[in-house]
Amino acid sequence: MDRLRVGEHIGGYRITGHVIDGTYRAVDARGRRVVIELAPRDGWRDAAIHMLRAERVAAAIQHPGIARILERGALADGRPWLATEVPSGIGLDDLIARRRLPGVEVMTLVRDVADVLAHAHAHGIVHRALTLRSIVLATGPRDYAISISDWGLLAETGVYAAPETRTGIVDGRADVYSLGVIAYRAVTQELPSDLGIDDVPGVSAGLATLIARMLARVVDERPTAAEVRALANELLDTGAEHAIDNVIADATREAAEAANAAPELISFAEDTEPNADDIIHAAGPRFGKPKWTPNPDFQITSERAPLATGEIDKKN
Repeated sequence: MDRLRVGEHIGGYRITGHVIDGTYRAVDARGRRVVIELAPRDGWRDAAIHMLRAERVAAAIQHPGIARILERGALADGRPWLATEVPSGIGLDDLIARRRLPGVEVMTLVRDVADVLAHAHAHGIVHRALTLRSIVLATGPRDYAISISDWGLLAETGVYAAPETRTGIVDGRADVYSLGVIAYRAVTQELPSDLGIDDVPGVSAGLATLIARMLARVVDERPTAAEVRALANELLDTGAEHAIDNVIADATREAAEAANAAPELISFAEDTEPNADDIIHAAGPRFGKPKWTPNPDFQITSERAPLATGEIDKKN
């Protein structure tokens, strides 16, 4: 059977749940949560190449906002597997399913994600699969406020994919488009129209303009990740910086209220696979300024030139 069952072991990890085909939740002996990606029986050699590329991408970028690949191995039948850390925190998809995010949270989120993307793009790496599920907002001790996973993922990202991805020729601005979709959805809990947007309801004019620019259908009208980071920082510095402490306080209070109200929290480490509707998240996002500053040697001078995307090309 291709699909692993809850309670089975792979390497030093125990399977605790199923995410999508070939991807599982698991824990190690210390209770550390990971995501296990297992190659299918058919075509596992192609999957092995993808996993090796993903590992090299993570190693090359070296940013605290990128989920670390902890271990890789192979089953007796030759199928490779990869274990990626799951930082303590709440998935952005879970958070947005519960509530819309206010403008200051979205600006901070955009700034932090753009910071990671800008660093990756400076190394010639384009994510190409950025979605809500790729982003975790850290709530435990960590050097960075977010963690981005799914680097090198061979998957179709649908509405999050930039229009130019259909041609196969992309640069870092494809990731900026995906971030624009994420920001729009964070504000409205809806997806932007395929025809583009004229307005983003419920946010300041500055943030609405930034999101609209990120969602430009024409690549050259879209800012780079480094420009997005600078623009989001400017918005925070000029009008919303004072509100960040209130956001952190609200998130802490929400976490405490959820913990007090919940008779029992469902853990990923349980032997039974939890229903997503039953999972109670007792932690809110922790936003703050990045504690990491890119090495000056890796600062972006231009993102207009095509980037090397061979590391993470997905199958069409």
